[in-house]
Parts: sequence; C-alpha cells; structure tokens
Amino acid sequence: AIDANGPNRIDITPLKRTYMQVTIDDDPTKPALERWVSPSDGTVEFRGHRFSVRVLDREAVQIRKNGKIVSNGDTDLRITAQ
Repeated sequence: AIDANGPNRIDITPLKRTYMQVTIDDDPTKPALERWVSPSDGTVEFRGHRFSVRVLDREAVQIRKNGKIVSNGDTDLRITAQ
C-alpha cells in the first residue's frame, strides 16, 4: 500500500535535449537538478512531497508521478516552461 502522506516519486524522461531545473519541497536555494538533459541521459528519479520543474520546452520531457503520467492540474507538481 502507498502511504498517502509519504513521499511522492517523480520520474522525468527527456524526449529531446532541453535545460531543466527541478526543485523538491519548495526549496529554491537547493535545486535537486539544474542542467541540460537529453534522451541519452535516461530517466531521472526524485522523491519528495512537492516538486517544481522548469524546462525550456515542455514537450521535451515526459513526467510521471508515482508511475502515472502527470496532468497539468497536479497539486504536488508545478511545471513551468520558459
């Protein structure tokens, strides 16, 4: 059983090269990841309660939360494309 209050897991798969910044639990001073990613990097996994993902191109990444494709209305995940 999944603990409803436990950490979420997000998996981000780069579909094409893009710049990405991931912040976990609303702490912008310590990004979990801030670099260029490409499909050859494979899937990157993060654990936490809340996430903020900034990408140059939203179509360049596929994001899953706890194994399911993320919808834009997810309350634990904020996605910003620049």
